[in-house]
Amino acid sequence: MRAQSNFAIAFLLLVAAAIYAETIVTNTGQHFEDAKITSVTPATLTIFHRSGVATVPLWELPPEIRQRYHYNEADARAWLATQAEQQRQKALEVEKARQEEAAAKKRAREKASKNLQLATREEQLRAALTARLLQQRGGRPFSPAEFQFFDKETREAILKFNPEAAPPTLQSEEEAKEAAKDQ
Repeated sequence: MRAQSNFAIAFLLLVAAAIYAETIVTNTGQHFEDAKITSVTPATLTIFHRSGVATVPLWELPPEIRQRYHYNEADARAWLATQAEQQRQKALEVEKARQEEAAAKKRAREKASKNLQLATREEQLRAALTARLLQQRGGRPFSPAEFQFFDKETREAILKFNPEAAPPTLQSEEEAKEAAKDQ
């Protein structure tokens, strides 16, 4: 009995959804069959339709649809300008983070190079070995599980000469130690 009532409710919901679905034709001639509006912004409508989903600028829709969703050209322009500014700010943040990461890697390479110049022959050989291993791995750092299998001297050489090969958690610990030394 309960299954029949659940089925009846689901059927009524589908019928109701079909009643409210409409065909929307844009000013450019695009047809959206069985269209349901799923999202509204001051400048766009997101339409779920028979063929998929589309985001359509309100100015491309007929006047009656624009009125239904209270389209105002000034509000739309302001909203679009705000969206563009937010995207620009995000792109600047991403670029700044990329540059900071590149600078940190460069500093680590320079420090490793300086350490290598001051190193003993054995340390130089260990550094060359870890550099070769890192190259064979495509620059991918060792995981903590892999790192533990190196002997102590090799782990120290990796941290000293090729810090980018160390597991990320150890890289940050090494950076923290260096920052403490600098202060």
